[in-house]
Amino acid sequence: MNYKKIGALVSLPLVIVVTLIILFGDFITAVSNLSVLSILDDAMVMSVFALIVLAYTYRLKVSILAVIWISTLIALTFCSLGSVYSRGLVVSFLASLLYCKIFQFFVVASEVRTITIHKVIFVVTVVHLLGFALNILFPEFFVSLQPDVSYELDTSRIVGFEINPNRFGALSTVLFLFYMFVRKNRLLSLLLLAGLIMSWSRSSLLLCVLSSYYFYIAIKQKIIYRILSTLLIIMVPVIFVLFGRGIDQDLKKAVNTYEGDQKYIRVAMLISGATLAKQHFPLGTGGGTFGSPLSLGSKVYDELGIADWSSVKRGTGIHDSGIGSLLGEYGIIGLFTVLVLLYCMFEASSHSMLRRTDLLFLLGIILFFSLFRAVISSYFYSLIVFVVFLILNYIREQMAVMEKSLLRALGGQN
Repeated sequence: MNYKKIGALVSLPLVIVVTLIILFGDFITAVSNLSVLSILDDAMVMSVFALIVLAYTYRLKVSILAVIWISTLIALTFCSLGSVYSRGLVVSFLASLLYCKIFQFFVVASEVRTITIHKVIFVVTVVHLLGFALNILFPEFFVSLQPDVSYELDTSRIVGFEINPNRFGALSTVLFLFYMFVRKNRLLSLLLLAGLIMSWSRSSLLLCVLSSYYFYIAIKQKIIYRILSTLLIIMVPVIFVLFGRGIDQDLKKAVNTYEGDQKYIRVAMLISGATLAKQHFPLGTGGGTFGSPLSLGSKVYDELGIADWSSVKRGTGIHDSGIGSLLGEYGIIGLFTVLVLLYCMFEASSHSMLRRTDLLFLLGIILFFSLFRAVISSYFYSLIVFVVFLILNYIREQMAVMEKSLLRALGGQN
């Protein structure tokens, strides 16, 4: 992390407030019934981001992460302007901003001291577990806050203050891993694991993948990690049995959407995005034409034959596939550009601490979970990715310290 900070701009109270709004903003909006609060996270992150950039400019310094952000913005805007259904400079610029959220978030997070991050994560954990407990005690209240959707909600799943079982499960997963590998607090780890299980979220698969990789690279630290890694591999089939019903239903819906008449929007957006990228190679249809809030009423949906779907008309499901949206609007060129710049972002943020395999692993995680959810265009999932990155960077730092200590010990013996 960069320890030459901008100062009061990223003080502990501000970081806590911004983080809580990013994670639990939907709850605040639902309880207050003020829809304008739904853009509060965007307003706060962008304001802090702008202040940081201005501070760097005033001091005649350069933020590498900010350069990567503006490179992404410019590249996607030009891709959009050259596409077949381009809607002009303004829409192209605004649409490209949506795909730069993860880059913005990392710019802001890079200005926060590690000790501050740990304090913020503790506060988030307390609030998250409070939502978990209250959801168990007052399930009807939390069910009443969930949004109206065209499909039947499973009200038995824990949603917490995130008002969404998948988001609750994702946050439970990364917090579990943080307290397992960084803080080594077993009690909190178990509570968070219980929350993940009760959310019935597919994030259990994320837990398996991340834990396996973390255990693998941390094997040299403790022999116990070898045992835990083996146990985790044994647990994978158990987790598939626990969550098999949901996974099986998802697979059936995916097949029926592709081959039949079922309207599973997540799969439809992924397939449609790939179709647009192929038909309008290599630049897609342009920013604000497919898979984003700016695309409501776009003629691209008529071309695809999904314009009459309720989730497309209302715009509730068109951003459910991050890969689909990116491929559809910016084509193969846009996807490749974003992946390269994400790689550069992770490398710059780690200050060469992470290895190439680590960087590719992080890209793989983003790609996999962008299939059926927006990751790089969401501050919520940008934060999730940041914690994944933080844990990985911490393990590598610990490994480096141990290797240096071992080398000094061997040198002393000689």
